[in-house]
Amino acid sequence: MPKLTHDDAKEFIAFRLDLAGADAGLFDKEAVDSLAVDGKGNRRMLMNLAALCLEEAARRNDKVVTTEIVTAISLECQQ
Repeated sequence: MPKLTHDDAKEFIAFRLDLAGADAGLFDKEAVDSLAVDGKGNRRMLMNLAALCLEEAARRNDKVVTTEIVTAISLECQQ
């Protein structure tokens, strides 16, 4: 499959949240942008990063995934 563009990646995240019945505001807009960039157009990477971000937000007792969480998880995954 071809890689997703930045806009397609954001739409993919929104689609998956909708499919799961999750609130669209679960990820703030900047976090979605960060995920789209860090996922590099790869659907599997996007899903894995998003799942790890959700786990981190739950660990922190945060109701919304922020850019700070996405950045922290992305940096951990690069190590």
